[in-house]
Amino acid sequence: MKIADFRHIMGSLALPLVLSACVTAPSNSPAPDTLPAMRMFQGATTATATRSNRALAQDFLDLTFRLENGEALPVFTRFEGPVTLRMAGTPSEVNQRDLSELLARLRREAGVQISQISGEARANITVEFLPARVIRRAVPTAVCIVVPGVSSWQEYQRQRAQERTSWAALQQREHVAIFIPENQAPQDVRDCLHEELAQALGPLNDLWRLNDSVFNDDNFHVVLTRFDMLMLRLTYDPLLRSGMSREQVAARLPSLLERINPEGSFEAGRGNTEIAPADWNQAIETALYSSASATRRLQAAETAIAIAQNRNLSPQLKAFSHYAQGRLLAGRDHAGSTRALLAAGDIYAALPGSELQTAHVAQRLAFAALKAGNAAGVIDLIDGARPVVEKAQNAILLSSMLMLKARAQDMLGQAEQASETRQNAIAWGRYGYGSMDTIQRRLHEIDTLAPAAVTSGDS
Repeated sequence: MKIADFRHIMGSLALPLVLSACVTAPSNSPAPDTLPAMRMFQGATTATATRSNRALAQDFLDLTFRLENGEALPVFTRFEGPVTLRMAGTPSEVNQRDLSELLARLRREAGVQISQISGEARANITVEFLPARVIRRAVPTAVCIVVPGVSSWQEYQRQRAQERTSWAALQQREHVAIFIPENQAPQDVRDCLHEELAQALGPLNDLWRLNDSVFNDDNFHVVLTRFDMLMLRLTYDPLLRSGMSREQVAARLPSLLERINPEGSFEAGRGNTEIAPADWNQAIETALYSSASATRRLQAAETAIAIAQNRNLSPQLKAFSHYAQGRLLAGRDHAGSTRALLAAGDIYAALPGSELQTAHVAQRLAFAALKAGNAAGVIDLIDGARPVVEKAQNAILLSSMLMLKARAQDMLGQAEQASETRQNAIAWGRYGYGSMDTIQRRLHEIDTLAPAAVTSGDS
């Protein structure tokens, strides 16, 4: 979906789509015996990173030698030798399936010698499922967490009390634990597995400038990308070893990248080396990830926009600032939200490798189009973004998009197509949202956005 298409579709939002009859409320509560089976993704994306090896080297160094809080790491660390992993607690069959697929990808795409073991033997990586309330009591802001030097929750509690869980103190990784809330939606668990296992194995930092990676707090990507696998392949290449300094690693990266990524010539360019300023980062954290009041969060988004513009920050940071504002204005200022989202979409459309970001913009604009009664616009936006979302394997986003499309089809009197689309939305929702109660609430929220009735323009 091109941004020009966005502007064409959104240009008439103030004017509802004219129909020849009242819009009929959909029947979106299928009986239990008619519920579609859960749908799950197969395979993985393999898109090539869109920058030079020189830029990839800088990305690797910035991800590997610094923590998310800005603390520098003195040496390079990884697991030396084959890596074992075990699961503890009560994972589901779907959780096990997703883990098995992820481990296979890590072996195939990143060259990591990793295998799952059973029993009580201590593994290099332990994935433990716990009640969500237990994790929240220890780390209120976290959904799932990764901790070095421990192999169980009890061990983590003891080490935490003694302040002995420090990535910066490591010389080599030997034992790491990942703690995940039990009884979560399958996609929530899968996303935790991808993000936390990637950090347990490799880079510990996140960079806002990365538009093709889970190592980014923007949460656009939910499964490990080609870029992420390349970072892990670098981490476990024989030319590197635990204990090396940043300078030692940097000296080996050119030849290493030329060998494992020959399509990305090292001399092709430096790429974006920007580290997000602390005040911009704080503004975004307040806007999207804090418990501040709605007014304070909106002010923070406006601050982020001003910082990005006044200091001429990278397009990624400018776009995300507008995107954050568009999200926050959605329920308060329809026109303002649309303007902010279109501003974000304009920037993302010009950035190579930002198709997924553009698809997220399209989904949010589809909400605005539905609320304005522009059913045809909703369908155009969703159909344009859907292939990108499917490739990115985001069932939550895909289910929401299909719910929007089904409601738009209802508005156009396409009852049979709407029913089929809604069933498909529920099938993906069972993986993305988990419970039918959550799915039904989401369907109801979307259904109530549309105008109750629209009259013909000839009457």
